[in-house]
Amino acid sequence: MAVRRQTDKPGRQGVFRRFNTERTHQQRAGLASWEAFSARWRARQGLPLLSPLHVQYLTPHDFCNGLGHPLPAAEQRRWFRHYICLALGESSPLLGSVQHAMAAPAVSAWEQEGLWDAADGVARDDLAPYERGG
Repeated sequence: MAVRRQTDKPGRQGVFRRFNTERTHQQRAGLASWEAFSARWRARQGLPLLSPLHVQYLTPHDFCNGLGHPLPAAEQRRWFRHYICLALGESSPLLGSVQHAMAAPAVSAWEQEGLWDAADGVARDDLAPYERGG
């Protein structure tokens, strides 16, 4: 008697075939893949995330300084909690106490496409626009 794997079920195969043929699904999957890559790269370079929602692709251990060296564990957790609070629309414990480049997220591609609305309190109007030194 042969054992059927879960992936051998016709229903599951049909779902994947449908996803592979849907252009919208492919575009959103590509967008999510890019956002995950960008979030990991930016956190490991000590750069701000493009959107607080991108924290879903990270762990506290991903946060590093500008030289790519891991931050102390407590600071990694602090930055992770900061982005979680912003993603949930809550006030962050870091705002007002620490001015850092990582505290200024921009608009994500999900917001640009209208798939997520920042009007629930996550939008940031408390930081001045970036000014070049010089």
